[in-house]
Amino acid sequence: MKKYDFIKVLIAQRKVQFISLMLFEILIWSFPLAEGLLLKKFFDSLQYKQIDYMSLAILVLLSLLNIFTMRIYFKNNVSYGYFINSHIKKNMMHFLLENRSSSGLQSSVGSIVNVFSEDVGNMEASVTWFSTVIGQLFRGIGALVILFLINYQVALFAVLPLLIVIIITNKMEGKIRKNTSESRSTTAKVSDFIEEMFSYVMTIKTSLAKNNMLTELEELNEDRYHAKLKESLWENILSTLYKNTTNFGTGIILLVSAYSISRGEFTIGDLSIFIFYLVYITDTIESVSNFNIFLAQTNISIENIQKKLGMPESINLLCGKNNLGFEEKEDENLDTNDSYKFDEIHVDSLSYHYPESTIGINSVSFQLLRGETICICGKTGAGKTTLLKCILGLIKPDEGFITVDGDICNRLQPPLSSYVSQNPTLLSDSIENNIKLGDNEVSMNDILYYSVLENDLGSFTNGLETEIGSNSGRVSGGQKHRIAIARMYARNSELLFMDDTTSALDKITEAKFWNRYFSSERTGIIVSNKKEILHKADKVIYIEDGEVKSLSNLNNILIDYPETCEFLL
Repeated sequence: MKKYDFIKVLIAQRKVQFISLMLFEILIWSFPLAEGLLLKKFFDSLQYKQIDYMSLAILVLLSLLNIFTMRIYFKNNVSYGYFINSHIKKNMMHFLLENRSSSGLQSSVGSIVNVFSEDVGNMEASVTWFSTVIGQLFRGIGALVILFLINYQVALFAVLPLLIVIIITNKMEGKIRKNTSESRSTTAKVSDFIEEMFSYVMTIKTSLAKNNMLTELEELNEDRYHAKLKESLWENILSTLYKNTTNFGTGIILLVSAYSISRGEFTIGDLSIFIFYLVYITDTIESVSNFNIFLAQTNISIENIQKKLGMPESINLLCGKNNLGFEEKEDENLDTNDSYKFDEIHVDSLSYHYPESTIGINSVSFQLLRGETICICGKTGAGKTTLLKCILGLIKPDEGFITVDGDICNRLQPPLSSYVSQNPTLLSDSIENNIKLGDNEVSMNDILYYSVLENDLGSFTNGLETEIGSNSGRVSGGQKHRIAIARMYARNSELLFMDDTTSALDKITEAKFWNRYFSSERTGIIVSNKKEILHKADKVIYIEDGEVKSLSNLNNILIDYPETCEFLL
C-alpha cells in the first residue's frame, strides 16, 4: 500500500466537494501573496516620501474578504470532515456486521473504541489537511517565484537553511513512525487492561489480586508515559527546527540585503516582502513536512484498524463505497411488513465451517410449518448455535438456502423473526425502553405475561421505569433473560428463535414460561437440551459434529440414540 492510496479513495467518495474545498484553500492562501505585494508597494512609497493610501485601503479590503472566505470555507470543511469520519466508521461497522459475527471481535471493546475514535480521526485529518497542503504549496511556490524575480541571490540565501531542514526531517521520519507505533501499542494495552479490570471486579476481589492488578496497571502506564514522551519529544524537535530556521533566514536576509540596499539594488519594499514571505515559505515547508510525517502515522493507524478488526489489507474495503445493512437481492421476495404471515419454511442443505477450522454444520435440512416448534439438541460444540445463526443470517452459510413459502430468501431476518441469545445484552436504560426499543405502540400487558415478568414489577424500585444499569447490574440474571424475552415478544414477529434462553431461570419460573409459550401456539426454533422442553416440541433435531443424526420426536431419538441420555437434562 502506497502512502497516499487511502486519500485517493476517500476523495473519490465526494470528489466535487473536495475540489471546491481545494479551490477555497488556493483562494485563501493567495491572499498573503497579494498582501505582500501591496506591503512592498506601500513601503516603497514611504521610501520616496509618498504614502500610498490606495494600497492600504486595498489591504484592509483584502483582509475583510479573507475573513468572509474563511467563514464559508470552515463551514464546508467541517461538513466534509464529518462525512469522511462517518464514511470510514460506516465501512468498519459494515465489515464487523457482515464478517465478524461468526468469530466475534479479535480485540477487546476498549481497543475497538480507540480505533473508532483516534485512528479514524487521523484518517479524517489527513484528507482535510491534504487540501490545506495544496493551498499552502500554491502560496509557497508563488512566494518563491516572486522573491526570485525580485532578487534571486537574496532568495537563494534565504531558502538554503530550509532545504537543509527538509533533508533532516526526511531522515527523522523512520524514527517518528517507530515512536508513533510504540505509542499506539502502549495506549491500547492500558485501555484493554482497564476494561478487563472493570469487567472482572468480583474476580479480582475474591482472588485478593487488587494490589497486583494496580501494580501491573502502574507498569503499563509507565510504559505508555515513556512512549508518549518520546513521540512528543521528536515532534517538538521538528517544530523548534522550523521556528529557528525562520529566524535564521530573516537574519540572512537582513545581512545580504544590507549590501544591496546600500548600492540601490534593493528597496525597503523588497526587504519587507522578503521578510513577509519568508514566514509563509517556512510555514509551507513545515506544513508539508509535518503532513508527510502525519501521513506515515496515519498509515500506522490504518494498519491498526485492520489488525484490531481482523480486516484484510484492502483500502477499498475500509475507504471505498460499501453498503451498511442486511439488504440483499435474495431477500427482495420477502415481505418485511410486521403482519407478514407464512405457511412453511424450508431449510435446504445449509453448511458452514468457521475459518481455518473443521467446526461447523454440514448439509442441514428441515421443514418448519406455521404454528410448529422445532427444538435442536446436541452436545456442547455440536453446532446448535451455529445452525441458529446461519438461519438468522448472523453468519453467511457456505452452501444451501432457505425458502419461505417457496420464495428463496437469504436469512430469516426481522421483522419476520426475533431472537434471544444464550447471553443477551441489555441497554443501560429503563426496563420499558429495553423492551420497547423506541416502539411506543407496544402493548405491555401480554408481553409481561408471556415473559413471566408481571410478578416482578413490584420488586423493581420504579416499576418499568427502573434503570437496569451498566452490564445489567440492577437486575438478577433471571430477570435479565426475561427482559430480553419480553423484548423478543415486543417485536410481534411470526417466528421466534431462542438459544438456551431459560438457563438462568429457576425451575418454577422456567416451567411457567414454557407452558405459556407452548399454549400460545407460536412458531419457534429453540436450542435446548432439557427433556421437558423437547417433549413438548413438534419436532426434535438431534445434531452431532455439525450433522443431523435424527429429525423426529424425543422418544424415538432416545430409542435410536441412547447416548443422548448423557447430555440431556
